[in-house]
Amino acid sequence: MYRSDFRPVGLYIENSRELTQANTITLTGTPSQIPNFYKKPNGVFFVGNDEAGILETGRFLANRPSAKYATQSGPMLVIDGAIHPAFIVGSTDRKPRNGVGVSSPTEVHFVITQGGMGHFHEFARFFRDGLGCNNALFSMEAKPLGSTRRNWPATTPPATGAMGRS
Repeated sequence: MYRSDFRPVGLYIENSRELTQANTITLTGTPSQIPNFYKKPNGVFFVGNDEAGILETGRFLANRPSAKYATQSGPMLVIDGAIHPAFIVGSTDRKPRNGVGVSSPTEVHFVITQGGMGHFHEFARFFRDGLGCNNALFSMEAKPLGSTRRNWPATTPPATGAMGRS
C-alpha cells in the first residue's frame, strides 16, 4: 500500500535494504472508519533468495526472515489457513480488489478481481480454497489500468498483474 505520493504506508525492503520501517500503529473506531491497512492483523509479503512468504506483521518483525524484497499491507485475508475473522459472509461491499497469496515457498499468486467478486470474505476464500494459499494479503482496491501513473526510478521494473489465476 502506498500513499498518494507513492511513499509506502508501511515496511518496504528493496535489494535487502529496509527503506521504510514497519507501521505498527493501531487505530480504534468502527470497522468502517478504519482504513484497510490498519485493520489488524495486517501483514508483510516478502521474497528472499529462494522463497516467498506472507507473515502477519508482528511475526515478520519477530522472526525477521531473510527478505530481498518486502512490502507491508493489510488486512491479512488468510492467516495460517483461516479466513480473517472480521470478514462478513455475504457482504454487499463488492469493490474491485487485488491481493497476493502464497501456496508454497516458490508459488505466488497475484489476483485482481473483476465484476461480481469483491467482498473480503469471498476474496479470501478464493485464495484459500481456490488457490491453496495458507496466507494471503489484501493489497488495495483495484483501479482501472492507466488511472495512476508513475515514473519508476528504481532499476527493478514494477510488477505487472494479471486477471484470474496466475
